[in-house]
Amino acid sequence: MPLIPFAEWLPDLPDIAGNSARATRNVVPRTASYGPMPSPEPFSQAGPERVRGHYSIQATSGNSYTFAATATKLGRLKDDLSWQDVSAPGGYNTPEHILWDATAFGDRVVFTNAADMPQTYLLDVDSAFAPLPAGAPKAFFCATIRDFLFLGWTWDALDGFQPRRIWWSAIGDPLDWPDPYSDLAVMRQSSFQDLQQSDLGHLRRIVGGNLSGADGAAFMDRGIYRIAYVGSPAIFDFQVAEGAPGCAAAWSIVQRRALTQTGVRAVALYMAEDGFYQFDGQVSTPLGSGKFDRTVLQDMLPTRASWTLGAADPLNKLIVWAYIGQGGTDLYNRLLVYNWELARATLVELEPIERIDRALAQGLSLDELDPLGSVDTLGHSLDSRLYIAGAPALAVYDSAHRLNYLTGPNLAATVETGEIGLPGRRAKLHGIALPIIEGNGNRARISVGRRESQMAAVTYDAQIPVNMLGGCGLRSSGRYMRLRLSLPAAQQFEHLVGVDAELKPDGRLR
Repeated sequence: MPLIPFAEWLPDLPDIAGNSARATRNVVPRTASYGPMPSPEPFSQAGPERVRGHYSIQATSGNSYTFAATATKLGRLKDDLSWQDVSAPGGYNTPEHILWDATAFGDRVVFTNAADMPQTYLLDVDSAFAPLPAGAPKAFFCATIRDFLFLGWTWDALDGFQPRRIWWSAIGDPLDWPDPYSDLAVMRQSSFQDLQQSDLGHLRRIVGGNLSGADGAAFMDRGIYRIAYVGSPAIFDFQVAEGAPGCAAAWSIVQRRALTQTGVRAVALYMAEDGFYQFDGQVSTPLGSGKFDRTVLQDMLPTRASWTLGAADPLNKLIVWAYIGQGGTDLYNRLLVYNWELARATLVELEPIERIDRALAQGLSLDELDPLGSVDTLGHSLDSRLYIAGAPALAVYDSAHRLNYLTGPNLAATVETGEIGLPGRRAKLHGIALPIIEGNGNRARISVGRRESQMAAVTYDAQIPVNMLGGCGLRSSGRYMRLRLSLPAAQQFEHLVGVDAELKPDGRLR
């Protein structure tokens, strides 16, 4: 029997286009197949409030640190997986719906939230955060570019909030912020830049340190500035990247490698008003145009689209965007999963979460694992990467403010073939269809979707479970047909490839 492969998830294409699927859910794209999407599994204890910021880093010493920010506190994950309050005295006053930004300068971590002075913590030395020294402005955004700490969308006592201003520290010293009009600032190469092309809108984020074609970038509402270090007297050059669309969601930006027309390059992937793009420091190229952009943007709650969060899965070559889809409120209930090597995406529906981010494992010894339970009750196996110091992994915070890793039972999966048929004839599926699954497929079910014309809606037959020989007995006919395979939650598998089934001619339509 011929293999009918499960099709690429291309919901923006019409069904008549052929090899495309709409119903793909809760799987991740792999070469010529789909893999499982694990569910979140709690790792830490619960924190005190909703998590609005996260940063994970490994110090020069090898120690791993994970920080979580709430509206009023900054917390550090301890070895017993509880959260230690490491806030500056008095805590914080983060405005509603504002998220914290974070960066690192060597072993120094910096958090910003627009309302409070930027907060700094020196790894292996400090026991609590403290504000940057006088002279530094408040800021929505922060980044490290070359040997400078950058702050963006700033506030200072003289000029108030400046939504298009970028300010940077003295060279090599994130704690040194001389008066920008002074000779000392000139000598130490500290200054600020107002991005005057106001038709590009306000600043949406600064990125640096990992772009192939620039030292950094300033993402605006409707464009992108390339940032290049040029030395004194200008220090940094800001040039608008020609044709690059701006950013519609500040926290959607993810810095990672990606496949471009000139090979694998360091890029920033992000969401614009009309879809998803990647920017390599020179140009932006679309990711989901004609594939999934329209479907995903229509699914987003319009009032929450700007909340879209992005994160990289460093092990599986995936970029994951969490967004609030239809039926959601203030928590994220959808994941757009994009494989940058294959340029393919899938959609995941999950229980609401507070945020998604990249995290580094704590690195716990066997003695430090004792308070977490016995070998039989530990949430993760002893050989898990999650106990190796500095090992990167994709993590989420659930509605109980707990750090979770995506290591739980697989989510219930659905995949689909493209629309199939025989040219000019009705066709029938009559016989045994064999799901091609690497792994355990004993609970798989197949249903046939059929219709008589491209103008008709698809009607699905009842789901047929696999029998003891691993096949499904199908009896269906139609002008256009497709096969949908479903697996329940917790089913273990590695690859969903397709279905072995044979189409035979049926009666001709008259």
